[in-house]
Amino acid sequence: MAVDAKTGQAIYPGVPGVGLSNVGSYQSSGTPWITGSAIVAAINSGSVRTYHFPRVAKKIVIECTPNKWFIANGNGSVRQGSDPVMFYFGESKNIDGTVKEGDNCFIIDTNSPKYAADATSPPTQYSQAHVFNVTYMSGTNGSGGSFTSTIRTDHISVAVVGSGGAVATGSYQIYAELTNIPAARMPGDYISGSGVNTL
Repeated sequence: MAVDAKTGQAIYPGVPGVGLSNVGSYQSSGTPWITGSAIVAAINSGSVRTYHFPRVAKKIVIECTPNKWFIANGNGSVRQGSDPVMFYFGESKNIDGTVKEGDNCFIIDTNSPKYAADATSPPTQYSQAHVFNVTYMSGTNGSGGSFTSTIRTDHISVAVVGSGGAVATGSYQIYAELTNIPAARMPGDYISGSGVNTL
């Protein structure tokens, strides 16, 4: 390896590649990734979808979109809305380590015999309130709820919960800007541990 004549330090022979600690990997424009869907959860039940990105994201946006009509103020005026969607990061597992993904995959009623007996308790992010809620309700300007963050991640989980004697339906869109860093380079436990998916 070549050595600098003045400093005696080794001269790096190549060009740095993409990587988690490579600043240039995040400075260049990201590749767009987008999806949209709706989740339905039965009464006192929760449903979860987890989306895995092919490459590490540098920015992520989630937006709740309308899927139903509400009658407002008793005067016949109509507003659009959607039940809240919750999103979180980390492994979608309950306290017993059971994966919580799919339709009606957990029970939120702690008095239900199924809550623990059938391993249907919620993901720890939900039970510990480590989720972000987004809700859509049209108003005078028709704006919707959204969340935007510059975050390094290779996945996001979205959940909706039916409760209070009602079925819940949450509609959403997810947009991410992806770097050229392969998702496989993210450590398996980079979002994990106490306060995330363990007590």
